[in-house]
Amino acid sequence: NQTYTVVKVTQPTASGTTTVSGVRTVNFGNPNLEPERGEEFELGFEGGFLDNRLAVDFTYYNKRTDNLLQAVSVAPSAGFLSGRTENLGDIRNTGVELLLTASVLQGERFGWESQLNLATNRNRLLSFGQEGMIRSVLSGQAYGAVQENRAGYPLGGFWAQLPVRDAGGAYTFNSRGVPVIDTAFTYLGSPAPTREIGFSNTFTLFRNVRVFAQLDYKAGNKIFNYKEYNRCRFQLNCERVNDIRVLAPANAADSAFARDVSIYRGQAVTVTGGTANLFAPYIEDGDFLKLRDVSVSFTIPQRYLSFTRATDATLTLAGHNLATLWTAYSGIDPEVNTYGGRNFVRVDAYAMPQNRRLSASINLNF
Repeated sequence: NQTYTVVKVTQPTASGTTTVSGVRTVNFGNPNLEPERGEEFELGFEGGFLDNRLAVDFTYYNKRTDNLLQAVSVAPSAGFLSGRTENLGDIRNTGVELLLTASVLQGERFGWESQLNLATNRNRLLSFGQEGMIRSVLSGQAYGAVQENRAGYPLGGFWAQLPVRDAGGAYTFNSRGVPVIDTAFTYLGSPAPTREIGFSNTFTLFRNVRVFAQLDYKAGNKIFNYKEYNRCRFQLNCERVNDIRVLAPANAADSAFARDVSIYRGQAVTVTGGTANLFAPYIEDGDFLKLRDVSVSFTIPQRYLSFTRATDATLTLAGHNLATLWTAYSGIDPEVNTYGGRNFVRVDAYAMPQNRRLSASINLNF
């Protein structure tokens, strides 16, 4: 529905000005909205092997959603600040989910259990459901419109103009040394991971001590590193543009390096001579491998609990989000998203990285 909000408005009077209450528009309503409808096909199986020391759980899914509800941008001339909710079209999600659980060792003094889970997802916009519509820019992109919906591609896909290269693969520049970019927009990737893997192990020592560790891997997505874009273009305090080879070239190789670094200054001209923002170098891979959790649990022997009347007690020390072991992303944390609630918009605009947490707990049962 179309919505409004109350604001303060300053208006002229005979003696000067006065402040009164006013009404302005917020959301551009859409009386033609229809509900989302979906259908899903799943195929899977579960199995146990080697006296159930190895368990397998597999699922394949294929889900189609029609009349997807999405917020799309509205021209500022319409008088509305936010987007408009529309039935975007039809989408399909397909993928697999696999869970492997193994009891590697079972002994009186030592036990070892492992678990591996894998998930994939392929997201595609099948059609807009509107004749002649080929693209829709996502609303809520305050720092540059680099994500669009296009038929045949993932929702919120990253699109940007790429620097033009010559026959030898080198970047091309105009007479003023400004990078030249293509007029066409190229698809760069999805905002959501297309594959995820989790690997965890639990070790039991002398029955009373349990050590747990989990690795988390996600890949196949992109993230717009606006923070670095802003630092390199406007603040000139990023590492690239302050490299000594850029500030004081000592030879021809340094000069060539400094010339190539200019593509990170965020400004470019198109092959037809128009000016444009150069966002492509800052749309980066968001792949990472993290040490997600580590914990040590100690089950207190029953003989020490007699005065508490507890049937059992467990003391646990744990660490969460402990370390990023590897990432393709140049920013602080590849999982950040300044605007997580804005319809697939994925940007690092000085977002706070995930906290590293340490915790201690005691669990008593009576």
